[in-house]
Amino acid sequence: MKLSYSVFSLLFFFLSSLHAKVEGPLDFTPPEGASVSFHGVGGIGMYSIDSADLGQTMMLTKIPGGAAMDQETLLKTMTDAFVTQMKVQEKLVGKLTPENPNVEDFKGGSFSGKFVRFTLTSETRSSVNFTTFYLLSDGEDTWNATVTGDEGWVAECDKLLASLKKK
Repeated sequence: MKLSYSVFSLLFFFLSSLHAKVEGPLDFTPPEGASVSFHGVGGIGMYSIDSADLGQTMMLTKIPGGAAMDQETLLKTMTDAFVTQMKVQEKLVGKLTPENPNVEDFKGGSFSGKFVRFTLTSETRSSVNFTTFYLLSDGEDTWNATVTGDEGWVAECDKLLASLKKK
């Protein structure tokens, strides 16, 4: 009897750790091995989700009063600022393409919105990274997600965002 109780306890602990509790107002399962931190003050919240190798990240930030905003206009403002910064740093970080990305639709379960995607190619580091800006809303709140990493990380973050919901 004692042995079966111990086995049951270990099994319960193992299964509950597979879907680790994420703090904050959103419910999601992070990519395998990723670390998640949440900081929230006064209705503004921010998640930082970092890959196991720390070379890739996703920032997820609640935008105050975001339900009524024009997502395409805000994305344009964000991408213009990003392109300007990257042009200044091009010799250090690599070539950014495209400079004028198309705004695309994103459809998730609870959240949907718009996104733009950039490719950053660095000859000195022999690497290709992607940066994607999302504006996602459930009709009440709007969240900005910025994903930076390789193709696999971006795909994992896309899955996370598609399954994103409120607690």
